[in-house]
Amino acid sequence: MSSKQKTVESLIIVLKSGNGANRCFAAQALGNIGDSQAVKPLLSALHDEDEDVVMDAVAALGQIGTTANVADLMDCYRMHPVGDVKVAAVEALGSIAEKETFDHEPLLNFLMEVVSGHGEDTHWEIDDEEWDDWWDAQFKAIEALAKIGDPRAASAIVAALDVDEAQELNEVVFAALAKMGESGEKILIERLLSSDRKQRRYAAKHLAKIQTDKVRNALSKALEDSDVQVCVAAAKSLAVHAEPVAQSLLLRVFQDSRSVVREQVLEVISHSDFSVPEKHLLNLLKDEDQLVRLQALRTVAIQQNVELAGKVYEALRDPSLDVVAAAVEAMGKLAYVKAGSTVAALLSEQGLNTELRIKSAIALGTIGSEAELPTLLEMLKDPEQAVRLNSLNSIAHLEFPGTQDVLLAALRGELLQETETQPVVSLESKTQNPESSTTDETITAEIPEPKSTLASILAPSSETELQDSANETAELTAEEQHFLDIADANLKLNQQLQDRKILAPHQDIKRFAAAVLGEERGQKIVPGLVEVLEDPEPLLQLTAAESLGRIGDPSAVKALVALLDSAEKEVRLKAASALGKMPVPESVSAMSEHFPEEKNLFVRIQILQSLKDLAQMITSEDQRLAVEKMALLLLEDPESGIRLAAAELLLAVPENNEEQSVIPMIAKMAFAGGGDQRLETGRMLRKVNPESASAVFLNILADPKQESHHRVAIEALQEIHRI
Repeated sequence: MSSKQKTVESLIIVLKSGNGANRCFAAQALGNIGDSQAVKPLLSALHDEDEDVVMDAVAALGQIGTTANVADLMDCYRMHPVGDVKVAAVEALGSIAEKETFDHEPLLNFLMEVVSGHGEDTHWEIDDEEWDDWWDAQFKAIEALAKIGDPRAASAIVAALDVDEAQELNEVVFAALAKMGESGEKILIERLLSSDRKQRRYAAKHLAKIQTDKVRNALSKALEDSDVQVCVAAAKSLAVHAEPVAQSLLLRVFQDSRSVVREQVLEVISHSDFSVPEKHLLNLLKDEDQLVRLQALRTVAIQQNVELAGKVYEALRDPSLDVVAAAVEAMGKLAYVKAGSTVAALLSEQGLNTELRIKSAIALGTIGSEAELPTLLEMLKDPEQAVRLNSLNSIAHLEFPGTQDVLLAALRGELLQETETQPVVSLESKTQNPESSTTDETITAEIPEPKSTLASILAPSSETELQDSANETAELTAEEQHFLDIADANLKLNQQLQDRKILAPHQDIKRFAAAVLGEERGQKIVPGLVEVLEDPEPLLQLTAAESLGRIGDPSAVKALVALLDSAEKEVRLKAASALGKMPVPESVSAMSEHFPEEKNLFVRIQILQSLKDLAQMITSEDQRLAVEKMALLLLEDPESGIRLAAAELLLAVPENNEEQSVIPMIAKMAFAGGGDQRLETGRMLRKVNPESASAVFLNILADPKQESHHRVAIEALQEIHRI
């Protein structure tokens, strides 16, 4: 008997005789494992005295999804008094209808009955005077009818839409109608003429899924609707119709007197498979409304219409600076080399707004030549950080033999001396554009792909957003808590940095040069970056370390190892990360030796992760035993992040077949810290040896004396055998 079969049988026993909480966990696990052997026990659980067990059994039956469940779930809806159970039953029936092919008529009639009302033969227990659970059941029933897609249900669900004081059903009803053949199509077209503009919008939106002549004609009329959003929704729907006639209908919109319609529909078309003809774009580039002109420029760039590059160049004389900025951006994407000197002049004009100058700097990376190099070099002295860094970024993009030498000169500090300019940051640069934000970043912020983005240097740390979203989670997994801890640490670090100096421009340039050089290859690059590792500025050290990690040249190992003794924990973190990308035994030895004396939690975790990445380099038996011993001890570490990283390392280290497997020891880790890593442990072991791991958890589940640990065992088994 396989471990999966043994697991299902053990969970069935718990479902029948366990305590209330464990019966719930067993039902959930059986649903996630999805074995049909569990259907009969789950059907019996529909009569459990605990409504939570019934809820979980209903959900599990929906997950397993066999047609034999349908009649019992309909009976459960009618007979069980608790509204939440009824809602779960309808949702489960919808899941079964989506998975299985069977005679839907009894289910169809049942769902239409649910949509129409509470039902004369259905018992409801209403505890909340402000909310009726039937509203949720009705919503789930309409979703289920959409999955079935039977045209006979169209009239029933649209009737629910017209009931006075009905809940907000527009989205779910119109989405369902789009799947109900000619009946649904007819109703959607009728609603496109409704006096209710909301219904017109929803009808226009969902007609995208029906591509017939009648629909196209109806949508073309909707393009003239008095409500702009109806026009835009109709345009989006027409834009997905493949027939050429749909494109000709859309192009008529450019004759609309409303500029907002012209602009928004043009935006819709620019992101579709349609190509706006050149003659239309020429007119739109000269439109009286600046927003239309701006969108026309963006469309030319998106469509890569190089034939219009000259007309885009003429837009530099537009009275709107926003349009000029869009023209500059478009010329960059079209690589219009003739505009190089003009764009360079815009870049060097400090009286212009920062956003326009930034876009000019970016554009020069694709349209510039060696002739614009002096301007870009001069911009490295600009007081605006974003202008400086984007200028250096464009230098990296210029294709001429001396590019690397210029970048190396920037790295050595030869392009900008300390006394040449002061680190002035204008208010404008902080407020005009996200790209020009100069908020202090955390030292630990990544610098991803410097040739394509400056976000890591110019924007706040993304870990702040991570913390905000994590705080909204009701129950955090150990992995989520680990990242939340990192986010919290970065917030504190960010506050500390506000008391430290902002990098002076000459250091700023050196740092970004270090980041850009991580994407370059050449015999001079690694020695140049290694030299920067000795700079006293930690930000430069960690950026150079990160770039060396991306290059992965083992000749940098010795210098990176020296950084493990840095007083700055962020530098040690980056050094450990980079060493994990250097596949030589020296990297393993250095990190293994440093680990016992490392005090910072996040650096410790990074070392373990880097050792895991280098596990296949561990060929020495002594080294293997030392790493394995260290990792085994860490399985009982009080920090969950350390335990998890140690387990991953153990599984990555080549195992000696003569030794006892580490699988049981890792499996027992699931019970540490109150079982907060039960799910992660189960998922981890599923990939390596589900049989051995299951045996550990099944033994615990079979022992009544360890009932307090049964939840952990159940949920770990669920992850090991999840479908």
